[in-house]
Amino acid sequence: MYDFGRLPDGRFFLTTEYADGENLDILLHRTGQFPVRRALRVLAQLADAVDHAHARGVIHRDLKPANIILVERRGHLDTVKVLDFGIAKIIAPDYKETMATADGLVLGTPAYMAPEQVSGQGRDPRIDIYALGCIAHELVTGDPPFTGKTVEIMNGHLAKPPQRPSARRREAGIPVELDEVILRCLEKDPDLRFQSGRDVLAALRAVPGFPAAERHSSGRRRPAELPTRDHSQARVDDFRPDTDTRGFNAMAVAETMFGNADDSSLGSAPEVQEVLTVESVRLQFEDALQRLAEALIDNGCHDPMLTATSAQIAAARSSLDSIVARMDDKERSGSEAEQRGRENEARLRFAIGELRFDIEEARVTRAHLAPDIEAQLAQLEQRLARLHAEIEREQAAITERAIALAADKHEREQELSELYTSLASLVELHAPRFAGLTSVRELGQRLSRARAILSRQGYKQTP
Repeated sequence: MYDFGRLPDGRFFLTTEYADGENLDILLHRTGQFPVRRALRVLAQLADAVDHAHARGVIHRDLKPANIILVERRGHLDTVKVLDFGIAKIIAPDYKETMATADGLVLGTPAYMAPEQVSGQGRDPRIDIYALGCIAHELVTGDPPFTGKTVEIMNGHLAKPPQRPSARRREAGIPVELDEVILRCLEKDPDLRFQSGRDVLAALRAVPGFPAAERHSSGRRRPAELPTRDHSQARVDDFRPDTDTRGFNAMAVAETMFGNADDSSLGSAPEVQEVLTVESVRLQFEDALQRLAEALIDNGCHDPMLTATSAQIAAARSSLDSIVARMDDKERSGSEAEQRGRENEARLRFAIGELRFDIEEARVTRAHLAPDIEAQLAQLEQRLARLHAEIEREQAAITERAIALAADKHEREQELSELYTSLASLVELHAPRFAGLTSVRELGQRLSRARAILSRQGYKQTP
């Protein structure tokens, strides 16, 4: 909440953040289910949000996809916003998707209610952990753990063990580790569940394929050109291009070397047992190319250019990873600073609102006012103005640093693109002499499979 007050006609108002995105339930209705990597990214943020709320003594009690919006924030898709922390339950207790106890307290939505919630006990924060498990189940399978009529759903929560998600959607490639996280969230006994959102987040991070660097995947794209206007007016989004060029030439060379893998070879490849992003497959392609070059060197290929190019790629990759980590740190520190500033701003606005209300009420009732109350109000308003200006300056500085890092990142990516093209040409030159080696043949097949997957997903050669 950013502001509140009263209009001249007597009506009260709230000013809140506008979450410009799409509800998770609408997305699920359209897509049916999320790829595992995307689901992990959403669930990690949701677990962090639950932990944040619980640390402040707030139990949501109605977590569900309809109360989650995915927005784009600072160039990152799928940023989670959790809605409906109580206001809707207060002003609309008969909302059609909710259920109430005899004393009028809204407990939640049946498909996402913990067993103790169904029994009328809704004060334990671990009911939100159970709801998180229901949402996780729906994200990877397309359905919450129990479906049917309301009575059937509630009986399921109370007595039926949930089906293992990977058994429900075998084609989705759900890791067994993610199965275990979801099933532990869905334990009937609260003591057997994860005890906090932080515990859930730690378990999610241990799931194979957790997108530790996924938030920067859009940043691996090359901009058409750097902005020429004043950087204070530029945005990080200016560095997001319409197309992605990294590794195109290297892929073309790999097709010459190893041909095009057909669908039968793809079907047995472990890389495609889960829904993959273009970014993840491309990273596999680059890794296989680098490993193939190292295998040639280890087996006696004495080409100084091959050795030097491999070393240059390792150095450039390390530099790029360092830049990405710095961008991550800057964004995190910027978000934390903005949050602190907004909280202080909200406190000042609240105090100003209280003083204004007291002054207005005293004028109506002709009550005595402290002689310096008007001066106090003026001081608070001046402090609020200074704080707002400070927040704006700090955010502008953060954006400026982010733009500079994005420019550095662009240069490293350009360098890597050229190095990978050179490496692919060198590998093409030398690989035929070592084609009889099992390691060289297997890495070549990995390159071919990755190229075929990328081609099937519309990743095409540029001029």
